[in-house]
Amino acid sequence: MLIALTACGVPNHNSGTHVQYEDVTANSIASYYCINDHQHIVGYSTRRCQYDGTWGKSAPTCAGGGGTDINSFGLETMTG
Repeated sequence: MLIALTACGVPNHNSGTHVQYEDVTANSIASYYCINDHQHIVGYSTRRCQYDGTWGKSAPTCAGGGGTDINSFGLETMTG
């Protein structure tokens, strides 16, 4: 008997956040971090791959802080 593994695909993320995960099969965990260290996560910082093939909870956002951030070109930008 073969057992099919449920896959959720790559977890989505919002602008200003980074998502880290090792697997996308059922019961896997995705952890979210703010790219700008001066900000904090708004929402849940982890999500779990559900057995129905979706990621539980919503992808969080980042808020607060200020200071500088590194954009996709490696250049410092002002935030806040």
